[in-house]
Amino acid sequence: MQWRASLYRSKEPLKADTHGPYNFLRKHSKEPKLPKKKPFRYPDHYMRKPPLPSLMDIPIMGIQNNRDYITLNAVEVIKGAPQKSMPYYTTKKFYDDSGCPIFIYKEDYGKLPEYIVRRREKQKEYETYLAEKARREVPKPLPESERQKIIQGLKNNWNALNRQYLCLPMVTDTVSKRVRWETLEKEMDELDKQIKRVEKQKFIFIKK
Repeated sequence: MQWRASLYRSKEPLKADTHGPYNFLRKHSKEPKLPKKKPFRYPDHYMRKPPLPSLMDIPIMGIQNNRDYITLNAVEVIKGAPQKSMPYYTTKKFYDDSGCPIFIYKEDYGKLPEYIVRRREKQKEYETYLAEKARREVPKPLPESERQKIIQGLKNNWNALNRQYLCLPMVTDTVSKRVRWETLEKEMDELDKQIKRVEKQKFIFIKK
């Protein structure tokens, strides 16, 4: 017990913040206090229009005036001095004394606008492209030697089909034989038409 008591001993009297019996800790006493409530206003309240009158407001009626505002305004305009425009000063005199612009002194006077120049350049490029495309697509004549080679090749194909046609049996008693017979006849007729067409045309043009 003496050892425990020695732990709480002090050379000086204990300095503690003592409160009176009526100065005790109360509920919500340590919570932050909010500022006093102020009336709310929007930031643009000074730009807003005044509120509409209520239904109970009675307008002032019966006020009359005998002044002729149309005549008074006409007399004021007739007797008044004409309004002068502010002079415009620059290094070059682009405006006259009355304030009207003098277009001949402008830097871009007599020049085409930039959008017209760009449009003409694009139109020129497009026309060049069309001319080049038409030049490439012009059909070229087929040489006579090539025409003779084509005719000879068609005839060789017709001879090969004719050789197969002659080797077929005379009796077509099955479906496969009949189909083969008709197929060879159609191919030979088509080659015969192509040979006559090429031989008839002396000049043949090839399109790229």
